[in-house]
Amino acid sequence: MPTADAVGRIGRGVAGPAGGCALPQALQRAHNVAVAEPRRARSSADGDPAGALRAGDRAAVRSPALDNLRVALIAAVIVIHGVMGYAGFIDGGPYADVQEVHLPDAVVIVVFAVFAPVGLFMMALLFLIAGLLTVPSVDRKGPARFARDRLLRLGIPFAMFALVVWPGLLYALYRPLGHTRRGYWAFFLGNFPDSGPLWFVGVLLLLSLGYAGLRGARRPGHPAAPPLTAGGLLAVAAVVAATSFLIRLAYPYAGPTPLDLNEWQWPECIALFAIGVAGSRRGWLTAVPEQLRRSAGRTTAVAGAALVVFLLVALAAGERQESFLGGAHWPALMVAGLEGVLTVFGSIWLLSVSQHRWNRSSSVSRALGRSSFAAFVVHPVVLIALALVIRPLPAGSDVKATLVVVGGVTLSFGLGHLLLSRVPAVARVL
Repeated sequence: MPTADAVGRIGRGVAGPAGGCALPQALQRAHNVAVAEPRRARSSADGDPAGALRAGDRAAVRSPALDNLRVALIAAVIVIHGVMGYAGFIDGGPYADVQEVHLPDAVVIVVFAVFAPVGLFMMALLFLIAGLLTVPSVDRKGPARFARDRLLRLGIPFAMFALVVWPGLLYALYRPLGHTRRGYWAFFLGNFPDSGPLWFVGVLLLLSLGYAGLRGARRPGHPAAPPLTAGGLLAVAAVVAATSFLIRLAYPYAGPTPLDLNEWQWPECIALFAIGVAGSRRGWLTAVPEQLRRSAGRTTAVAGAALVVFLLVALAAGERQESFLGGAHWPALMVAGLEGVLTVFGSIWLLSVSQHRWNRSSSVSRALGRSSFAAFVVHPVVLIALALVIRPLPAGSDVKATLVVVGGVTLSFGLGHLLLSRVPAVARVL
C-alpha cells in the first residue's frame, strides 16, 4: 500500500461493451449440438449457454486463458508471501516474526513499490474469474447441487486450514523459536479466528452460496443483458471506493477484523465477483469486448501512474503509515479512490490481456491450472518449511529469500499436483 510499510502489507490481502445476450462462438457451436439432441437440449429462449453446459461442454468453460491467468496470480501470491517473510520493517506474516535475517529496506521498498498497482487488484481479479465461472457452473448443476459442491470444495478446505493446519503450523513455528510460551489451546483461543491466507476461500464461499440462493429464489430464464459500459463500471469503482473508505474508518487496511476475512477488502471482492457474474452472461468467458478492453487499459494506466505520483508526494510530505490504511485521513481517501479504479478496471484489463496473449494450452499448463487451487492451499506450509530448512545456512537474506520464493512456487504447484493425482480424497475436495 501507499507507504513502503503499507505497500508491503498488500501481501496480507493477497494472499480480480458489446455482447448482449449473444453466445460466444464456441458456446454457440456446443449449443447447436445440444439442440440436436433432445435428451440434452435445455437451453433457454434468450440464448444463454445453459443448454451447452448441461450437455457437458465443460471445455468451453475451462478456458486456457483463465487457467493461465489463475496460475500467474497464484504464483504471484506465493512470491509476495515469500518475500514478506524476509522483510524487516513491515507486517510480513508469521516467518517475519522469527526471521533470522532480513532484506535491506531499500530492496523491499523497490519490490513493493513496483508491484503495488498490480498488488492492489490481484485478489480482486481472482474474484472476477470466480464470478465468470460461477454462472455456467450453476447453469450446469443447478443452485442446490452447486451449493453442496461449494461447501465441499471450499468449505472443507477452509475449515480444515483455519481450525487445524494454520494454528498448528503457527504454533510449531513460534513455540520452538520462543515467540510464544503458551500452551497450544491457550495459543489457539488467543488467536481465534485466524484464517491466514485462506481468507479468500472463506469470502468466496459466502459469495458463491449467496449467488446460489439468489438463483434458486428467482424464476427460471435469463432476461436480455445490456452491455457493460465503461461509464457503468466507473460508477461501480466509485461505490467500491466510498464503501472501502467507510469500512476502513473502523477496520483499517491489513488490520484485525471480527471474522478475520479481510472485511476491509470486501467491497472490491463483492463488486468484482458481481462483475464476473454479469460478464459471464455477456460473453466475457471468451473475450472482453474490444472497446471496453481499450478503455480498461487506458484507465488502468492513468490510475497506476496517479498512484505512483501520490506515493511519492505523500512520502515526501512525511505522512504516517496509519493515515494511508484507514481512518478519517486524506491519504486513506486517496488510497480508497485509486484502489476502486484499479481493482475494477485493472482486473478487466488483465483478463483481456490473458485472453489475447495467454490463450494457449499445453499438457503442462493444464496440469498447472488444475493444481492452482491446491498450490494456493499448501503454499503457506511450503514457504515456512523451506524457510526453516535453510535457516541454519550461513547465507544472506537475498539468497534465502530467492531460495524460498523459487522453491515455494515450484514445490507448491508440484505438491498440489501430486496430492490431486495420487490422493483421491484430496482430489474430490480440491
